Amino acid sequence: MLKRSVNSKNSSGFTVAELVIVITILVILALVVSVAYRGIQGQSNEAALVASVGQVQKKLETYSAQNGGNAAVSLDSIGVNDAGQTKYQYTVNTGVTPSLYCLTVENGDNFYHVASKGPVVRGPCPGHTGTSPTTLDNGSSCPTGFVVVPGSSLYGTQAFCVMKYEAKNNGGGVPISTAGGTPWIYVSQEQAIQASKLACSGCRLISDEEWSTIAQNVVNVAQNWTGGAINSGYLMSGHSQSYSYLPLAASTDDNNGTYLIDDTANISRLRRTMYLSNGSVVWDVAGNVAEWTTGTSVARDWAAAQYAYWSEYPVSSKILRLGPGASPSFISSFTSSDIYHKSVGRPGHLFTSDSSITYGHYRGGNYYTGYNGGVYELSIWRLPTDSFMDDVGFRVVK
Repeated sequence: MLKRSVNSKNSSGFTVAELVIVITILVILALVVSVAYRGIQGQSNEAALVASVGQVQKKLETYSAQNGGNAAVSLDSIGVNDAGQTKYQYTVNTGVTPSLYCLTVENGDNFYHVASKGPVVRGPCPGHTGTSPTTLDNGSSCPTGFVVVPGSSLYGTQAFCVMKYEAKNNGGGVPISTAGGTPWIYVSQEQAIQASKLACSGCRLISDEEWSTIAQNVVNVAQNWTGGAINSGYLMSGHSQSYSYLPLAASTDDNNGTYLIDDTANISRLRRTMYLSNGSVVWDVAGNVAEWTTGTSVARDWAAAQYAYWSEYPVSSKILRLGPGASPSFISSFTSSDIYHKSVGRPGHLFTSDSSITYGHYRGGNYYTGYNGGVYELSIWRLPTDSFMDDVGFRVVK
């Protein structure tokens, strides 16, 4: 009897194993194509959203040019309304002249905003609802010890990385961002600028625009107010009323924001941590030591008289102009008691006898500024070469 030879191939000539492999490959290819399509579609939607922001901005700027520089009171007045998945949020600060606006445009999970005469920036306006970026615009993350700060169209910044903690000296003249140890003090602005470059590739000393971006962001986060809502109670002022008169180390535990605070009577508003709109936490931007920025000013450029202790810097300035959000309600007038009591800081600490000298800028309060201090504080009364201060440090960005 003839035996039929055993052959595992089916009539089509493929084995079961081969069919499984082919099907698996087809499934993988389908997934790759699907992901690629969603990515392309997402990029297309995002590009369309950015274009939409630009179109509305042109209408807003045209209105402003025709109305003495003031912003439109509403989007209705320029014929802009929600359409499909594209939705708008719009806020105007009428407390400054000319008034300033901030516009958020969203489509699905994508949010972009633009402020008066500013660039289009990823994420919503401070104070608007929406998802703030947790990565840089190129998708990359920050160096160790740094956190992402959402950009601000008002100050012309895109998302950037900032040291979570005030700069510490690693012992070899390189600034590092760690909780332990006291801040790097006895450092001039010029020295801080040079040292910042050593922290990482592309690192530099923080600018006034970047500092103001942080300030604008944190005042529009409810967690940073003692009342649990924006503009309710006090803004956290950090280590600013010390009995020891010394700068402090920080903690690795962000939930322990009152770490080492010795003023127990006022501890409820002396938390040293500030929450950003993307959930990141930064330490000591309102107190502990003030921090150099790259900014400089000649005293005569200020409207205040010589020897004025607190003076108003013109709100038209790029580094301090006040856009919509929480800030206008408590920092638009320098005669308002709200500035003193809400602990937001006074931009304009000026003390000089020579109006022709160029002074360096440093921001935020220090361990003894008390109610005058806060995240918005701007002090201008030290030379860029001065390095004798034990209450001024710095912070690095990338």
